[in-house]
Amino acid sequence: MAEQKQSWASEGFEGTKREEDRIAQMYGPNRFWMPVGTQKELIFLDDEPLCFHEHNPKINGDFKNWLTCAQAVSDDGAACCEILGAKSRYWIGYFTVVDCSKYVDKKGNTHQYEIKLLPAKLKSLKKFQMKKKDRGSLVGCLYKATRADEKSPNIGDEHEFQKEADLVKLYEVANYRGKKMSELYSKAVENEDAMRNLKRTFKVQLGTDGKPLPKLVSFNYMSLFEPKSSKDMRMMLAGVKPDEAGGEADEPKTGASEDIPF
Repeated sequence: MAEQKQSWASEGFEGTKREEDRIAQMYGPNRFWMPVGTQKELIFLDDEPLCFHEHNPKINGDFKNWLTCAQAVSDDGAACCEILGAKSRYWIGYFTVVDCSKYVDKKGNTHQYEIKLLPAKLKSLKKFQMKKKDRGSLVGCLYKATRADEKSPNIGDEHEFQKEADLVKLYEVANYRGKKMSELYSKAVENEDAMRNLKRTFKVQLGTDGKPLPKLVSFNYMSLFEPKSSKDMRMMLAGVKPDEAGGEADEPKTGASEDIPF
């Protein structure tokens, strides 16, 4: 009888890429959000959101935890719904946007034009659907978002069209988590691992020469939001109580404290 390989370890280098995937999922894209009583400008890079059920459990006193509900793909019951309760899940749709606002981090570095996830719940999704119907497309459209009060969605409750942006020029200044997209694309051409990381995060389009086309694209949602296994869910949710699971009436806690700009 062949000896079974232990699941807690990996001999050689075969587990390296799996660990890179795990880390990338932990530190994925920043999310667009707004403090109460503010306005921000954002530019849409797509207008066909990926929609699914999601949980937002409170873990170690922190709501910055988002978990794709596995009920639709689980044959033996989803661990997330078993632990958190089915009522804790809510319908969410994700867009890819460029946040045009400028902010200075704790190290004194200035950031602007960051590509982020825009999480839209059901009511917001309906609004964006109507805006797309009116314009024909949201791609490249610059909107001014306003968040009136605490009851408003974290992404804003009003979105007013301003103009159509030049996506070619925007590509030169847009960045992902502080790194310019043009630089990430250049590295991907030269390095296989950099290309793999880029494809894991974005829906990269390749030219006839196999090189990534220098253009702004949406996030690779299927990679970013792939449901965790039941085992991983149970590890993540160990000790979490149903009353700390969020719920359908709640807006996504997309920012935590108001002084953190992402």
